[in-house]
Amino acid sequence: MTGRLSRFLRPVCRFALLAAFALPAFSPAGAAAQGCCTPGSSPLGGISGGALDGGGIEVGLWAEAYGLRQGYRGSAKIADPALRESRVLTAVGFLRVGLHDRVALLAQFPFEYRDRTAPAIPGTGTPAQDFSNTAPGDLTTILLARVLPAQGPGRFALVLGAGAKWKTGPHDNRQDGLTLPVELQTGTGSTDPVVAAAARYLWWWGSVSSNAVLRLPARGETEYRYGNELNYTVTALRDLGVSWRVGLETRGRSAGRDDFRDFVRPNTGGSRVTLGPRVVFSFPGAPVVFEGAFQLPVYQHLNDEQLGVSEGASLGVRWTGL
Repeated sequence: MTGRLSRFLRPVCRFALLAAFALPAFSPAGAAAQGCCTPGSSPLGGISGGALDGGGIEVGLWAEAYGLRQGYRGSAKIADPALRESRVLTAVGFLRVGLHDRVALLAQFPFEYRDRTAPAIPGTGTPAQDFSNTAPGDLTTILLARVLPAQGPGRFALVLGAGAKWKTGPHDNRQDGLTLPVELQTGTGSTDPVVAAAARYLWWWGSVSSNAVLRLPARGETEYRYGNELNYTVTALRDLGVSWRVGLETRGRSAGRDDFRDFVRPNTGGSRVTLGPRVVFSFPGAPVVFEGAFQLPVYQHLNDEQLGVSEGASLGVRWTGL
């Protein structure tokens, strides 16, 4: 029993250490906190499958939901002066098509709901505020290449990719005649280069994997530029029979400060790490997989005063065939 436990933990520890030291190397320079009121704009749902065999195809739907209720100044929790709350729900349809034995094209189509509320503060004359936006996000396309194919337990698989996030989503939606703030817009107004990586270590009882997407925003049509943004996950799963896999997943985001016409927005940019359980269910004999996870923050550091993520959840389904 001790020997099996040791064989289970050894590759997990190696992979976790590798990820801990390697991922910060891709972090945007000077990143210290998340954007003002949004958990990020680079969903990872379609990355985790990596490249497909030539002629293969995968279709999936991935949803992420975040609640933002806690105010932060740096790493310190504070009472938000405006008593704001924010919610973000992103549904991402993705399609991966195998172009070669080791090359695939990934396309992700997001649709988002974002809102922010602030109650009236008694004695101040401040009216209650409720802003929301429901609209498509920006299309992302990435060419993925399998660099190290896994040949079985005890082997690494590595997939690298590059592509772009295209300015297809609206970035100037209005409510009551007023343009919504940038953190509530579903599009960024710019076409940005994207770099992706997915790694996996397999053994007889499960797997450890890591996925990362680095976005390098350009200046948009309104001369607004988002900070460089890195989103990543590290997941350890234990096989339970043929259909079930359970484990832990940590998710991270690191982003630089935004700027508008070369004026830095002080209350943007930063980093966070969340942690929680993950469950994967595969239908026996069928190419359908269901996935779900729940996340709670374990670290956040936000520039100036911002709303931080209070909790997050994700749910996905994917079908793989010829």
